[in-house]
Amino acid sequence: TIIATDIAGNTAEKTVSVSVVDIGLSTSITWNNIGTDNIINTAEMATATLSGTVSVIGTVSSISVSSIVFKQGDTTVHVITTNLPAIVNNTWALANNSAWTSKLTQGDYTVIVNLAGKGASNQDVTGLNSITTKIDITQPAQPTFTLTNDTGVSNSDGVTNNGMMTVAGLESDATWQYSTNGGTNWTNGTGTSFTLTEGTHAIDAIQVKQ
Repeated sequence: TIIATDIAGNTAEKTVSVSVVDIGLSTSITWNNIGTDNIINTAEMATATLSGTVSVIGTVSSISVSSIVFKQGDTTVHVITTNLPAIVNNTWALANNSAWTSKLTQGDYTVIVNLAGKGASNQDVTGLNSITTKIDITQPAQPTFTLTNDTGVSNSDGVTNNGMMTVAGLESDATWQYSTNGGTNWTNGTGTSFTLTEGTHAIDAIQVKQ
């Protein structure tokens, strides 16, 4: 009810009926073919896809994916506005394509999927959702290893009574392995060292990879 009062104190009333319609769009977003660590490596990038299921509040028609945005922090790296996936039975899927995967370099990403549709009165309805992931497609450096404590007469004689080896050049949060038989068998490493068993080890038999 709206009441108007003039300077003399006279009033007038008007009652207006207002209807509020709850309406909206959103979508889930899932990276596919990237394992469970939420980190996309080079091999996974070659098959990675995006997909989602659209949720609708109220009556919305002509729903479509209007754009897919890839951002690093506040910087927009790439935007897909053409050849966008169709929404079929409220689901969509973006196929792997170098047209967009080649634009994504090393770093932490936020993917934003924007939706568009029409309400019951033909009004524009929009919605979006986002997901974060890490892309790690830079080949790590070859790690190095040395005797932690060379107790031999010479630093170059390869003789010691302490078999601990110190590993250097490991990438942050990387996993690494070592082999003592030329790469035939590998053991998962921990920390930044491993210990050789007593005996003679050929110079090329000891290997480390990450």
